[in-house]
Parts: sequence; C-alpha cells; structure tokens
Amino acid sequence: MKQTKRILAIMLTLALSISMILTINVSAAKKVKLNKTKATIYVGKTVTLKLKNNKNKIKWSSLNKKVATVTSKGKVKGKKAGKATITAKVGKKKYKCKVTVKKKVVKQTTPQTIPQPIEKTTTKPSEQSTTSKQEETTNNQEQPTTNITEEPTTNSDDYGDSGEDWMVKSTSNKCWIQEYVGTETDIVIPEKICGKTVVGIDNGAFAYCDSLISVIIPNSVTSIGDSAFSHCTNLKRVEIPNSVTKIEGDAFSSCRSLKELIIPNSVVYMGMHTFSFNDMETVKLPYVQNYEFFVQSCTINQVIYYEGTSKINLGDFSFCSIESVIIPESVIEIEMEISDYYKSKINNIVGKQGSYAELWAKQNGYTFIAQ
Repeated sequence: MKQTKRILAIMLTLALSISMILTINVSAAKKVKLNKTKATIYVGKTVTLKLKNNKNKIKWSSLNKKVATVTSKGKVKGKKAGKATITAKVGKKKYKCKVTVKKKVVKQTTPQTIPQPIEKTTTKPSEQSTTSKQEETTNNQEQPTTNITEEPTTNSDDYGDSGEDWMVKSTSNKCWIQEYVGTETDIVIPEKICGKTVVGIDNGAFAYCDSLISVIIPNSVTSIGDSAFSHCTNLKRVEIPNSVTKIEGDAFSSCRSLKELIIPNSVVYMGMHTFSFNDMETVKLPYVQNYEFFVQSCTINQVIYYEGTSKINLGDFSFCSIESVIIPESVIEIEMEISDYYKSKINNIVGKQGSYAELWAKQNGYTFIAQ
C-alpha cells in the first residue's frame, strides 16, 4: 500500500513538473517583442521592423524623423546620418528599436603604377652620334595629344522618388497615387515615382489623414480624384499647380483647418461639393461651367474671381455665408442659376465703379462696394 502511494506521489510530481514546463514554454512563445532592438542602415536604405506575437493594431513612430522615418507597416528608411529611436506602440505598451543611420563612404582608389624595366642596348661608337641626333629630333617634335571624352552621366532625378512612402497604380510611364503610407505631416508629392510621372491623385488617396498639415502638388498632375483630401481635419495649406484641369467631387470637403484655397485658372471641371463644409478666409477660382454645387455649406470671408474672367455663376455656391465676392472688371455676365432654397447669403459685391458687377448688384438687391 505504501509503495502504491509512493508511486502515485512520484507520478503526480512528474505531471505537475511537465505542466509547469509547458506553461513556461507557452508563455515564452507568446511574448510580444520586436524582431530587432538595434539596427544599422545607410542613408537611403531601409529595414523592416516586425512586432512578433502581436495581433493588435500597432502605431509606429520615430523620435527623430530627420534621421529616420517609419511607415505604418514598420518600414524604416534612413534620411541622414545620425541616431533615431523607432517606437511600436500597442495600447499602453511601447517597444523600441535604436536605429543608427550611416552615410556610405565611397573609397577612391588610385591605380598602381608599375615601373617598366629599362632595356640596355649596346651601340657602336659610329652609331652613337646618329642615335643621339635622332633622339634630339624626336624630342623637339610636338607630342600628339589625346582627347578624353567623358561618358554621359545618368541623371538620378529621372528616377524620382523610390516609392517607399507611396502606393500607386501605373502604366509603362505614368502613375496615379492611391495612398500615402509615410509619416510626414508636410508633404511634397514627387513629380516622379520609380521613374514614372505622377499624373493624378486617385479617389480617397489622402482621405481622413488627420496628421496632414500641408501638401504641395507637382506640375505633372492633371487630375485630383473624388474625396482625395476629404476629412483631413488638420490640413492648412494646399498648393495646386496650373497643370490641374479636373477636380472631382468632395476633393477638399470637411477640411476644417483649411483657410485658403486657390483653384488655378487651368481647372475646367469641378465636381459636386468639391470644397464644402469648411470655414475659409479666401477662395480664388475660375469660372467652371459644370452646373453643380461645387461649394456647399461654407462660411467664406471673400470669394475672388480671376482677372480676365468674362462670366461667373454665383449659383455654384449653395447654403453658404459669404461676406464679399470680388468680381473683376472683365466680367460681363453673372449667373445665379439656383433656386431660392439653395441660394447663399452674400453680403457684398466688390468691384470697379461703373463695372457690370455694380450694375448687376444694384439690379439684384446686393450691396456694392467700389474698389
């Protein structure tokens, strides 16, 4: 009986030991950690960090973006020589990797000169005078010059951006931006990505990007897609080039921090609600004949039309409150193709005295202010 109890006790002890070992192994296997805690890269190169054993959303950040940036997928890119700490935040826990960025030094080597052996020749006394005269004549002759033609160098600007911060759709030589996956808040969109010219910004490419503060669009872009920058609540500045001819609906809607928007004179189409639900100081725009309310529910201090414009349609603004509309002397036709229900409140029409704008304002019951 005692022997049986002893055997049972031993078996129970073994079972407990095995279960503890398994528990330790399982807990160790589930420990969340970065695949790297230290990394060294060169300027322009990348390294991808991964958070092992994690299924939750990760927020990546860099403490020194001038040295290294990190995408939402953990791809770190070296910007300039220095040190930066990359942090992966999950809930309240933070996991850090120290990144050192080095500048690659190209060593220049000089070709080694191998001395040529001197050949010894024996000449007869009678030949020495002849030989010396020939050498003297040779030395006095002009030596031929060799023209060195430099090979043409490849311009790295033709390749443009490496594309690590961008998701694009492309053809053989053009591309359209579909999404920005970088971390910069002030963005200059490159004219070329991987050697392909950026010609458009696709639908929703920057939508709901709360961190975006300013964006400069290159001269290569001709179209801005539907809701491209909608709900970028901290967007304060946008530069749209004269190459753009088409801006789709809701492109800049609900950008609450956007105080100035200059639509270039090159634009011939704007979709419905192109910039709506914003409070802006200044809107400058051309006449666009598309008969859609491309401005809705905005409070605007002043609307400015370009010099040289001959026709405008104030019916493009619906449910808006506008302090002043500045109309150039070149305008000879003003439309208000909108029902009273949608009509905006316009306090003042501003223009040259004696202009068509003054005549129209008085005929339609608006206050006119002469410039």
